Amino acid sequence: MERLKQYVALLEKWNPRINLVAKSTIRNAWARHILDSAQIFEIPPRPVRHWVDLGSGAGSREW
Repeated sequence: MERLKQYVALLEKWNPRINLVAKSTIRNAWARHILDSAQIFEIPPRPVRHWVDLGSGAGSREW
């Protein structure tokens, strides 16, 4: 849990500079990104050695 908190803090820090996720979703990072990715945790058979969450990018850029 602590590592996820650190990840969200880094996401909030760096998102304005390198557009990691859509600007409109950063205020709901836990629901929109962390929990969204975690919802499939129980699906694969065990043991799972590596996880990768591939997104399509940060969405449309606001100019």
